[in-house]
Amino acid sequence: RYSATYDSWSVGVVALEMMLGTPDVFSTDSRTTSMIRKTMDRAGASPRDIEKALALAGLADYCLFDPSSSRDSVGVTPFRSELGPFPVVETPCGLEDFRAALMQRDQMQGGFDTDEARGLMFLVWRLLQFEPEKRLTPLQALSDPYFTGVPSGSSPPPSTALQPSSSFASLPP
Repeated sequence: RYSATYDSWSVGVVALEMMLGTPDVFSTDSRTTSMIRKTMDRAGASPRDIEKALALAGLADYCLFDPSSSRDSVGVTPFRSELGPFPVVETPCGLEDFRAALMQRDQMQGGFDTDEARGLMFLVWRLLQFEPEKRLTPLQALSDPYFTGVPSGSSPPPSTALQPSSSFASLPP
């Protein structure tokens, strides 16, 4: 079933691409790609499974996907076992790990040290949660302090609050 959080994922990907200045945000480095391809080829994995493993490894680099805690319906059990002793992600992962991954890939060297940049980073991290039920909905994202300019837990002045259009109000949570 499609939910609005799939749109949230798309917005998060575009925002991450803009933050890092590249459309290749989830690509893996050549060593990781080679290791995954070689290990999974030897095990007889299909090209589709190998591509899926590479995509998941790219997500794991940002701490957006944790093979040890994801549902089996994602099809990660073969991915996990085929990599043998090679850890894809260290657990637990969190916002600081996401920030470190961003800093490492920041081609523009803009850094993420301003309040605005940290606010955007936190918003994008919550838009890109692997499990759809953990992602922000579009309405929740529009209510985020990054857009409202108001810290969480305080009431915005009526003139500065971003009001979502009525079309967003009808979206399911």
